[in-house]
Amino acid sequence: MLAFSVALLLVSANVGAQPVSADSVALKADGDRAMDALRYEDALAKYDAAYRIKPDPALLYNQGRALEGLGRFPDALDKLRAFQKEASKELLARLGDALIKNIDELKSRVAMLSMKVEPTGASIRLGDRTLGAAPLDKLRVNAGKVHLEISKEGFFTETLDVSLKGDQDNLLTVTLSPRDSRATLIVKSPIAGARVTVDGAARGQVPAEVRLAPGPHLVRVEQDGYQLAESTIDLAPLERRSLDVPLFKRPITQEWWLWTSIGVALTGGGVAVALALTLEESADEGSLDPGKIPVSSFGGSQDYKRIRQLPLPRVSLGREVWLWAPAVRF
Repeated sequence: MLAFSVALLLVSANVGAQPVSADSVALKADGDRAMDALRYEDALAKYDAAYRIKPDPALLYNQGRALEGLGRFPDALDKLRAFQKEASKELLARLGDALIKNIDELKSRVAMLSMKVEPTGASIRLGDRTLGAAPLDKLRVNAGKVHLEISKEGFFTETLDVSLKGDQDNLLTVTLSPRDSRATLIVKSPIAGARVTVDGAARGQVPAEVRLAPGPHLVRVEQDGYQLAESTIDLAPLERRSLDVPLFKRPITQEWWLWTSIGVALTGGGVAVALALTLEESADEGSLDPGKIPVSSFGGSQDYKRIRQLPLPRVSLGREVWLWAPAVRF
């Protein structure tokens, strides 16, 4: 603060030697008194008003020192550099190395901040100050520990407490998490009407569009007469993925279970007939007389009767075929 006061007095003396309006002089004097009382906001307001009346380069220095007192280091650095450029050689000589040292000190207290945020357009705040919308490219801010807040509608707000290094670029990368991070899965198949289940829950028929939480999911697609198709997929947040599922016909060896109905009725109760046959190349060969089936009553009668001319399916697969006949009346 002592060095600051000496430099300020040097500029004040120089200002008095230059032709300025009475109002400008009075405002500068008010600013000097505010600086002495460490009322930097008031001092800056007086210096700004005086400069608008008379843009004296000396006032740039005083503005810079007031801004430094307020902790606005990038703005203070701009004012001192402007003063260095516009001040007379005489005034610069009177300040000597103090100005250079002051500028170097401010440079070490100013950081360049670059930010990449996904999604773009997020609002970035540093403390109680809004810096703008992402991305940021080498925005000058105070170096040191800072608190950053990144927000965007539909996403959770992210906060960062970081230490920014002075006189260099500081690159930060942030990805905001959406409030609804579910992915979208579209399940398709060339087989119309194929049924879709995801993680065991029915999701309708193809094409089916399903909203799912990020992570792995078991998808199944099935249709009568076709082999079941299933796949495990891993979805990322907000991902939209299309899944095309081909279905293949089930082989006949997996398909040929024959179900039919045979109706019989016996006096005194209903009858059910179960019969196992082994059919070879000729449907007329076997251990039963053609057109006759032994019938056992499970109702009230234990009699055996014959059902004449009962047509049987002619199957020649060389393997056992089951016929199930529930009781009916005729």
